[in-house]
Amino acid sequence: MPLFAQSIAQLYTPTEPIALTNVLNDWKGHDVKMSSETKNVYRTVEGVLWRRYTHAGQPPVDCLMQRAVNLQHLHDLFNCLELAGTNPVTIGEITLQHNRKATLVEYRWRQNRYYCAFLLQSNDATAPFPPTSLQSRLTTGLMMPCRLVQVATPTRGDDLAAVRRITEFANTIGELPI
Repeated sequence: MPLFAQSIAQLYTPTEPIALTNVLNDWKGHDVKMSSETKNVYRTVEGVLWRRYTHAGQPPVDCLMQRAVNLQHLHDLFNCLELAGTNPVTIGEITLQHNRKATLVEYRWRQNRYYCAFLLQSNDATAPFPPTSLQSRLTTGLMMPCRLVQVATPTRGDDLAAVRRITEFANTIGELPI
């Protein structure tokens, strides 16, 4: 990490744990239990929250949020999907409220097709994740503190409904303070 980034990171002191309500837009959430092995993966992040939301007649929506001093301290969720053998493919961007962008990714897990959105935020900016261009790499490298959000849902044959679900959640979560 560059010296100036280390200096800024040292000034940042976390204030509160990640907070996300158990009810979002009529969806009811419960925390997903993490194994000790999974918790160990997140040892470098300041905070992590994994919550599954359900709504009658709808596929579930998983929200995984991490907060850290900077991008280097976050667990790379896209890489994690690759290592799990899900073959993630970036298929586009979703435009959220306030002209924020989230990366739309498709992957397969246990015979099911999923869509997920990645939203990387700081107090002042949002950026595509994973960064693909030099400009987005520079932008993400300077985001301190930052939050990486992954919102995922099975498509169950209705791609548009899956995109709507994750867009709804990404918009709501994107409004929360870092």
